[in-house]
Amino acid sequence: MAIKLKKDGEGIVLDKGLNHVALIVKWTEENIDIDIQAIMLKDGKADEDEDFVYYYNLVHPSGAIVHSGDAKKNGQEKISIILKDVPETKNEICLSASIDKAVIRGQHFGKSPSAVIELVDLDNDNQVIATYHPSIDLIGEICARLTIFKREGSRWRYDVVSHGIQGLEEIILDAGLTLQD
Repeated sequence: MAIKLKKDGEGIVLDKGLNHVALIVKWTEENIDIDIQAIMLKDGKADEDEDFVYYYNLVHPSGAIVHSGDAKKNGQEKISIILKDVPETKNEICLSASIDKAVIRGQHFGKSPSAVIELVDLDNDNQVIATYHPSIDLIGEICARLTIFKREGSRWRYDVVSHGIQGLEEIILDAGLTLQD
């Protein structure tokens, strides 16, 4: 049975044997397009642009993170993570999401009450480990940091972050990267 995480700061320590997981964001509203991203960090900073994995950069150079690609119509995007392949020089993976054309359409996460983030064990029949519904915490927000993995010794911890941000540029700049033209 999945653990239901409800607010910022709630999380779980992942089992040492857990290796291949996925973060899946699902929604049913037809007129909303949620895009997800992941950034691999060392103490909050990225080393290179390729640490930012999204629909234009689908695979991290290490192969540890793979994005499913932009899903405009099916209401689901997925980022797969092979925890044992995360380079030792990295200790965080942050998942974020944004709503495409949100300003033009007058949308925000609060208008997607069906949105759910699932942490899934891909090595164990896609068993859902934890779920989180971001819509209540992110009313009025069109872009947000959602969850984070943190390496703690030989284990990983998974936490809800749920912080609205101005845009993906904020994630990129906070990570020490520069914006590309």
